[in-house]
Amino acid sequence: MPTDGAVGFLGRLVLWLAFPVILWAGGFLTREERERLGPLLRPSAVRASLAKLRSAPGAGKEEPGASGAPEAFEQANRDIDRL
Repeated sequence: MPTDGAVGFLGRLVLWLAFPVILWAGGFLTREERERLGPLLRPSAVRASLAKLRSAPGAGKEEPGASGAPEAFEQANRDIDRL
């Protein structure tokens, strides 16, 4: 498979898009799992979930230094930024 150019990109894109279809057709998920995922993956359900997340208290408001990373990683990032 080519690794560069339009042919490489399109070939990989086709494989990437085919992967979920192959899993679905191959029975990777059970019938019960497919039934539960169906309503969750509807565009209207996805939009509703995103709207709920956006309207949650504190959504998008992050305190300084509250990146969730351990302090050692924060210090390493500060050290790198100084270079």
